[in-house]
Amino acid sequence: MPPQHILVIGAGGLGSAALPLLAAAAARLTVIDHDKVELSNLSRQLLYNEDDLARPKAEVAAERLRRQFPNLAVRWRAEKFSAENAAAFFSERPDLVMDLCDNETTRIAVSDAAFARDTALVTAGLAGMHGQIAYLRRGDSGCYRCAFGAGDKSGEGTASAAMATMTGSMAALVALRALAGNETAGRVVLVDGETLATEELRARADPKCAVCGHTSQKGNRK
Repeated sequence: MPPQHILVIGAGGLGSAALPLLAAAAARLTVIDHDKVELSNLSRQLLYNEDDLARPKAEVAAERLRRQFPNLAVRWRAEKFSAENAAAFFSERPDLVMDLCDNETTRIAVSDAAFARDTALVTAGLAGMHGQIAYLRRGDSGCYRCAFGAGDKSGEGTASAAMATMTGSMAALVALRALAGNETAGRVVLVDGETLATEELRARADPKCAVCGHTSQKGNRK
């Protein structure tokens, strides 16, 4: 796989798991997260420890990754991603963007920005013992709205470190597969941490979607 630049939105539980795996394969990472490390994070966000309390998560993550992967080019921004600042984050033209944040508003903003710029998107989320991972790309699949609709509940409920790590690791694998040309756009994987069962859906574009609607139906099971 040629050198790649990955833009990662979110350095919490999912990001803690995904970032080292991405750093091992990518040439460049940009890490975006507006939060600071809190004591309550440490039980499930394994990239951080007590020495990091009150520091920006993005800064700490970048430090750790540079130390572990000295040849990696990594930048960080302690800002909240939004529709208003999306252009600045996409200005360096990443090959792929990863949405690992914990709220629907930001996820929609990331998806809209990625589809507007024809940038591959991997989005992942957690709701208690349930995880979801999707690979989406304009022209080949629906966007986040088409895949999950309004009122997506991922990000709600407390996820264990094991569930966050498993879902984040799977998201990193999907991203690396996508960059290598081995992943199918529109594939959505749902993970049940209680049974270890998975379900696969297809995120097709909704004809009524203002972002990406063309001809297909959304969210049909295989």
